[in-house]
Amino acid sequence: MEPKDSKDKRYINAKGLIESGDIKHFRDIFLRDIIKRNRVAKDLGFNFNRFDDLVQNTDGWILQDIYRMAALFEVDEKVMFNLLHDQRIADKQHKKKSS
Repeated sequence: MEPKDSKDKRYINAKGLIESGDIKHFRDIFLRDIIKRNRVAKDLGFNFNRFDDLVQNTDGWILQDIYRMAALFEVDEKVMFNLLHDQRIADKQHKKKSS
């Protein structure tokens, strides 16, 4: 990973929005264009298509990667987990409504 000083400043912006409660679901980080998916995918060492799939369907995340992502955004690991979990619940409720 890059040295801390050269880290993309958009992670700091996202952190503030996450900690303020303005971001409710993980996907919101990308829908609001706070930081690009390809930047986060690259910083995590993920293939972009794989990362994009995980943004759309949170079931594929493993804890180790959630922890690494929390470190990128400099937020508590449980906060990142909760963003992903809340997105999963919202997606399930949306699917029920559209059925």
